[in-house]
Amino acid sequence: MHANQLSLFEDSQPVRSIERGQECPAPSILGSLSESMLAIIARLREAYLDPSHQHPWIVATSFGKDSTLQCVLIWLMLQTIPPVSRMRKVVFLTSDTGLEHPIMQNYVKTSIDRIRQAAKEQGLSNVEAHLVLPELKERFGPKVIGAGVPMSTPKSPFRWCTDRWKIKPVNRFIQKYWENFGGVIVFLAVRSDESILRAKNIKKHKHDHDFIYQKAEIKKDTRSGREIRKMIPGKYECTPIVDVTDDELWDTLMLFAKFPWGGRFSELYALYKDSGECPMQVSGMGSSCGSNRNGCVICLFPKDDGMLAYFQQRGEAWADPILELRKRIKAINYDANYRLPIRKSRVRTLDQRDPFSIDQYSLFEQGTPIIQPLVQDSRPLYPDLALASFTLEARIFLLKNTLYFQQLAGVELVTEEDMTYIKKRWHEEFGWVENEEDLRPEPVEHFGALILNENYEVNLKESTIPNLVVCQTGKREEVERGIRHNPDPAKEIHPVFYVTIDQGCSERELYHDLMIIHNHTRRTIPVYWASIRKDEQGTTTFWNQLTFVVCHPGIFTNEQAISYVEWYLSHRDKEILDERPSQRIIDAKFLQRSSQQARLDLLMHPIPLSFLSQQIQDHTGITPDDLEMAHWIVGSRGSASWDRVSLPVATQRCEDNIELWINWFFNVIEGMDKEEAKTYLLKEGFHPDIVPGVIKKQVRLSDWDLLWGYKLAFYGERDTLMTLLVLPHYHDRLPLYLHQRLSDFIKKLSLSEGHYLERNDK
Repeated sequence: MHANQLSLFEDSQPVRSIERGQECPAPSILGSLSESMLAIIARLREAYLDPSHQHPWIVATSFGKDSTLQCVLIWLMLQTIPPVSRMRKVVFLTSDTGLEHPIMQNYVKTSIDRIRQAAKEQGLSNVEAHLVLPELKERFGPKVIGAGVPMSTPKSPFRWCTDRWKIKPVNRFIQKYWENFGGVIVFLAVRSDESILRAKNIKKHKHDHDFIYQKAEIKKDTRSGREIRKMIPGKYECTPIVDVTDDELWDTLMLFAKFPWGGRFSELYALYKDSGECPMQVSGMGSSCGSNRNGCVICLFPKDDGMLAYFQQRGEAWADPILELRKRIKAINYDANYRLPIRKSRVRTLDQRDPFSIDQYSLFEQGTPIIQPLVQDSRPLYPDLALASFTLEARIFLLKNTLYFQQLAGVELVTEEDMTYIKKRWHEEFGWVENEEDLRPEPVEHFGALILNENYEVNLKESTIPNLVVCQTGKREEVERGIRHNPDPAKEIHPVFYVTIDQGCSERELYHDLMIIHNHTRRTIPVYWASIRKDEQGTTTFWNQLTFVVCHPGIFTNEQAISYVEWYLSHRDKEILDERPSQRIIDAKFLQRSSQQARLDLLMHPIPLSFLSQQIQDHTGITPDDLEMAHWIVGSRGSASWDRVSLPVATQRCEDNIELWINWFFNVIEGMDKEEAKTYLLKEGFHPDIVPGVIKKQVRLSDWDLLWGYKLAFYGERDTLMTLLVLPHYHDRLPLYLHQRLSDFIKKLSLSEGHYLERNDK
């Protein structure tokens, strides 16, 4: 042991404050610590007393074994420092997802309370302890049951749970401290000994050999493939126990019958008993070990949740109901019958042109747009189309089961505050009207999951519907002779039928109709559609074919499946009592703004006059003619994606109402300077035929500038620039702003994409 470490902590040599001569006796436990632990405390003390800055310390902790050791070492270090020198704030920070098992949840909350009380009693006025929660809309109830976002699993393309429930609340807290103090040092209880992957990640993010190092944002260069490290000003990290081994960790923790803030080692041990990391293995006193997971009780990442099974075997009353709830959540997570037809992020691509659907030169043609379909050559373009958010039926299923099983378990996964949000979200999205039946806690059984692959073929390995029969033609004899998957002689046959129907309307209209049908029926039938193109006598005709995947109790023949689809589609012609946006919400949106700002909003984002109360019309002075002109102008932009209108028709409407046409542009750009107006017109993609000459002259934009702004917005910047790469003879003719964008784009291209230019240069 180094002499300087001994002299720093020996009980016989109290630490003295040079400034005031106050004594600060070192804790007696220091004499029992190993050399490696004392070395860590020494480095922590040196860092704390660093006079070059006073950035607060944020000690991230989950109160598991690793973070407990880090907290212990920092606390002991603070006890060696005289009160007059404890100038730097130390904040112990933990998060509560609201989904941890009751024992862990209670342990964390109790530990935070103990730290606050112990700091007060021990004179550590610089110590704070905080427990942070996810934002209301991000919690389990509002996010999954309210907004219908499916839980993350190992095969999820978007794994959001940990980020929204744990990382974001902590980062939000840290960000506030960083803004208030101009800098912050975050202490992370990570160890290389935990796993090979953890060691690799630590090595990747920790640079140099500094004890405290500046945080870096690591990105990969698309051209070279090398990682670029960008330092973040004022944000620092420290991993003090990074080199501590498992043996050292448990040997140190077991020295404490009671932790410095009052928690007992026996409580921590109880969390890891029979866990695969249990300290009794280290000490040679036992070897019974199982699952080592301490986390959300409804997490869908483990195939078989050993944590819940362990608590179930231990006789915890809450474990059985929560285990059953988890099974039901997992059962519907990928069920195509419980998912809406299209992800919201895909809706904006409906009825959009694809510059490569015929050839790249279609980008420069002025003819009829080419539709970018959701399905091409009978194959869906996106592999997750069947996996949009949960249907209303699915969300009610989740709510009923969650409320029922949480009552049995004596826990609260969905709170009263969550319920208020859920009901509001259902009303806004589906026009749902509150009723006792949908909110009643009760166990709801699941028919079985219909799992589809990216081509809308039935995934027989993962589908759980009993006696599932996939039919090619749907004939009765085929159903009867078909191979039954998940055979169960006690249950009826469940055939799958594919029913295709022609629909003479746009993709956006189809989506709108399907959502109306869903709001009426509360259910959905998995569906995809193919855009059909037919050329006759110089005329191009488009229509769509819908293919429904039907598997429903009581449907045993193809004729019954067709009748079911026809019944389903018949609901699109019915009136929806609450299809219009809530008048109260619309009124509040516009009346809280000035009349000028509210009018401008309506001009830039027009909504039907029937949605506007007389009060709003009086407040804004908007007229039906104003709204109609706004509809044609806004709908003709290249960036328009919801209510796109015909460009030739829009041009004609503008020329027929010149005063309204010019006034719209003057009203919109009135508060902008010349550069702002220019940027707005180019970014939104206003076609040169739609922009009045007086406006072009005022902001100094040519037709050529506007035409390319329209193309960029219409096709998307990446597709446009990719097309230009194979047309080098166009480059000299491009507007200056587009030429610069193309140059920047070429620089960012990976080497694999760069061969287009090399090939054309030859």
